[in-house]
Amino acid sequence: MKNIFVCCLLALGLVACAGDCARHERNAKAPVFFKHNSVEILPDSLTQLDDGAIYMAGHRFKTIELNGYADETGRDAYNMDLSKRRVEKIRSHLVKKGVAKDRIKIKWHGTERGEPYEEHRRVDITIK
Repeated sequence: MKNIFVCCLLALGLVACAGDCARHERNAKAPVFFKHNSVEILPDSLTQLDDGAIYMAGHRFKTIELNGYADETGRDAYNMDLSKRRVEKIRSHLVKKGVAKDRIKIKWHGTERGEPYEEHRRVDITIK
């Protein structure tokens, strides 16, 4: 279940907790991936993002932190802007799904180096 909001699935009763559920909730983290040079969310990640919004609806005291990245194939200034647009896209999607904007903190970091490139075209989502 890599790349899935495990705690969301726990909360919905879709999987059983095999350990410390409070620890799972504190560390609920998942990446959302994008197409190359784009803010278009990959379909698998969109489903996961919607699951996260459902989880947040049931946990109104939780906040979300979004950290955006881009791969190293573009210029640094462009990648900084791209990572910013990606976190804004995710925030907008979550707000449309009912998560209050003030519960979402965003940061963007630009280029992340190394291969495989597709792993760097992402926004990491951490539920706190």
